[in-house]
Amino acid sequence: MIKKLLFAVAIAAVAGNAYAETTTQTVTTQNYVDSQVATKQDKIAGHPTTRYYPNSVITDTTEDGVIEKRLVLAIGNGLIGNVNTWGGYLASGNLATKVIQSPTGSQTDLTETDAANGIVSAEILDFAFEKHKDWINLRQKNKVCVRYIDGAEENSENCLLWNLPD
Repeated sequence: MIKKLLFAVAIAAVAGNAYAETTTQTVTTQNYVDSQVATKQDKIAGHPTTRYYPNSVITDTTEDGVIEKRLVLAIGNGLIGNVNTWGGYLASGNLATKVIQSPTGSQTDLTETDAANGIVSAEILDFAFEKHKDWINLRQKNKVCVRYIDGAEENSENCLLWNLPD
């Protein structure tokens, strides 16, 4: 008898919680659905299917809930040529312009802003950094002092005339 009573109490508790409150129910109307959908994030636009378009990634921004779509600038992803060419463009500051001028860039309706905000592959970055390092190493670094202040210690602070060999 006690088991039956305990079972009945458990069933009553579960069944009692299964009913929703009638004061918070909302009738699903078209206006209700539209207003709820309006609070959701917009869909992220996909690639056009009628022409070639480079791959992209979604990144966050400094504003909560706002994302941006950025192109991946890499060989084989719309950049025709080699790493040396595109790395050279990046090193000289012309990468965005050259992306738009490339045959693939002209087929995709990209803007220079799209290319400038793109994410550059590591291989192109590596080449650009090496190019800058080479430019820095070309600067004169073997200067020789040929005249010091009379009676002063011979160091770079007391040099009056430097010889800069070719």
